[in-house]
Amino acid sequence: MPQDSQEAAKVFSAAPQPPAADESDRIQQKALAFLKEAHQLGQGYNQALVALGFAAFLTVWAKLAPSLPRATVLLSGALLGLALVVFVAFHLLQMLARSLPGLKLGRDLQAGAGDPATQLAAFAAYEQRQLWSLGLILRAWPFVFFVSAGAGLGSALLIVGYAFWGVVYSAQP
Repeated sequence: MPQDSQEAAKVFSAAPQPPAADESDRIQQKALAFLKEAHQLGQGYNQALVALGFAAFLTVWAKLAPSLPRATVLLSGALLGLALVVFVAFHLLQMLARSLPGLKLGRDLQAGAGDPATQLAAFAAYEQRQLWSLGLILRAWPFVFFVSAGAGLGSALLIVGYAFWGVVYSAQP
């Protein structure tokens, strides 16, 4: 019997063990850092692209507006306005979601001043709130993208379609 229990102990000790708590924390920190960096890089590109797109479209829209029918100008302006409102609202939500965890951390650190255990717990809660807010932002982005891009493209297609129709219609004898 003693040999069987020794062999069993060898088998169980050779089985893969879950990562230690420190290793798990390190993996979580790396994943969080990667997500933050990827989000920040994508956000900068996104903002530049959207700003250039809106600027270009508004320039074309303002130039063509006097020659377009009133209904086309109003509809394309409403679609463009919807795209801008949704996009700006998303960025306001993003600023709020990013700032609230830091404000809560400041209050928690003040409340636990002098107690290291309370301060460590405050930092752990801060990281959880950051993950939650990042998740909120990432979950909201597809809606914002499809509504904003759809309305913007709809507005552009309306103007281009009308301009194309005007060229084809005027070319007929």
